[in-house]
Amino acid sequence: MTRFPSSQPLLTKKRLAQLSQIPPDWLLPRSSLPLPFDFTDVTHDHSAVADFTSTPAWDVRRFFEKCGLLTEKECEIVSVDAFVALENMRNGDWTAVEVTTAYCKSAAVAHQTTTCLTEIFFDRALSRAHDLDDHFRRTGKTMGPLHGLPISLKDQFNITGVDTTMGYVKWIGQIATQNSTLVDILLESGAVLYVKTNVPQTLMFGETVNNIFGRTLNPLNTSLSPGGSSGGEAALLAAHGSPLGVGTDIGGSIRVPAGFCGLYGLKPSHGRIPYYGAANSCMGQESVPSVAGPMARSLRDLKLFLKAVCTAMPWRRDPQCVELAFRDFVIPQRLRIGILTTNSIEPPSPQVQAAMTRLTTSLRDAGHEVVEWAPPPHLAGLEIVCKMYTADAGEDIRASLHPEDIVPGIHHSPSGPTTKRTTVYELWQLHRQRDEYAHAYLTYWNEMRVDCVLSPVTSHMAMKHGESGAEGTASYTAIFNLLGYASCCFPVAATVGGEGGGSVGVECVGRRFAEEWVLGCVERIEEAMGASASASASASARTGVDGMEERGVGYIRL
Repeated sequence: MTRFPSSQPLLTKKRLAQLSQIPPDWLLPRSSLPLPFDFTDVTHDHSAVADFTSTPAWDVRRFFEKCGLLTEKECEIVSVDAFVALENMRNGDWTAVEVTTAYCKSAAVAHQTTTCLTEIFFDRALSRAHDLDDHFRRTGKTMGPLHGLPISLKDQFNITGVDTTMGYVKWIGQIATQNSTLVDILLESGAVLYVKTNVPQTLMFGETVNNIFGRTLNPLNTSLSPGGSSGGEAALLAAHGSPLGVGTDIGGSIRVPAGFCGLYGLKPSHGRIPYYGAANSCMGQESVPSVAGPMARSLRDLKLFLKAVCTAMPWRRDPQCVELAFRDFVIPQRLRIGILTTNSIEPPSPQVQAAMTRLTTSLRDAGHEVVEWAPPPHLAGLEIVCKMYTADAGEDIRASLHPEDIVPGIHHSPSGPTTKRTTVYELWQLHRQRDEYAHAYLTYWNEMRVDCVLSPVTSHMAMKHGESGAEGTASYTAIFNLLGYASCCFPVAATVGGEGGGSVGVECVGRRFAEEWVLGCVERIEEAMGASASASASASARTGVDGMEERGVGYIRL
């Protein structure tokens, strides 16, 4: 039962509606699942930490192969990255219905092993896929660069006719009457939308849990958290329930889950990817804006997403978007790279430190110039950004929460309700401090003449359920939200199996609006690691953490 009995009928109805969207013959035996409760029990409070203290350490990334639900061809479809799936549909080797069916099944499996979904609309997706196939048969042409590709969305993005709760009980039943701008662009580009993914209550938390849909598990190790706030998206992708997804990031919410789940995630500068029409906590807060960005199991999938969206000229639809077309940069074979080994706030764990040391050695061995990165103190910038996060003293969060309980732990995060409200004048002074700090950081960057900067995404690997929080988790990432820099997370190391199984992610940071440059730099860095672009396009086309393990190159086992 829930901690707020008055909401129980509403919660039960919502959970039952979600469950009804999974075909009965796609439901798996309880004995085969890692969840410590009956998945079909819609009256259970799936957010309670106590339920997860004994969660087994299962690796469910390839559970879709073992469960018996997917056919051999469907397993092949969900094993490749979005790039290959699109190529096979363009060539007529696969249909949109085949690809959509495979991912609907795999998403259902991922949800039953990680509780990663909020809204499910498989029937709508299959109808859309049929229409795309009809178009292809009639014309011999695809309907846009994302023709037939299932794309998952973080719960924030509004889709006409679909609920947007954002993990707030009070928001249940807020059916969207129009699409977010990004949703329109994806549909016009030929994408198939089929699910939305779980988020933490308030969004501003380092663990994905709320009172409606419960707690999301990490597919690499179900005893660990996938992070937040795009944790549902990361879990779905890592479990092969999606080929390409969209998250949001205001302090690390794309990069931290990507790092914990062995994925790639792009945090663009504000104004590059349209955000208009998406729901959010603290709407109107512009001191440190939230941004939308792609998450995937391969680097090239981030690039194809960015190119498709920029080709649609989002600046003509979203007034916050800058007019900047997609650019193909020629990346030097030898880069000058700054290495941030510690932010002097949270020293990296031995696993993270070992991964950074190994990466640095690989870069030097490949001929790249590596320099120590010692910028203006990150603590000074983090103090500014945390004050910006809490400027309203929690008023927005309290208004959205009432009358439900706040999830334990959020009280202690920087986004939790506080008592001191920032005055308008004080906020203006924070903006001045931000600009001065950003100027000092830019000056240092120019002096160092680096092509990019590498930093740990977090000081640690994924944590046990109930132990994650926003403050420590975002100490390496939030600084680049304050600065507005483009950043890409990519996996560099993993421990495999056992209680400590998990992934280490690193972020490659570039200047503002340098998204294409950053993606190109990561490609060069992966070449140095032994994970070249040619290897990622191999016949197996396995991608993400599990794919890198299968290729046996470049990926560090700790």
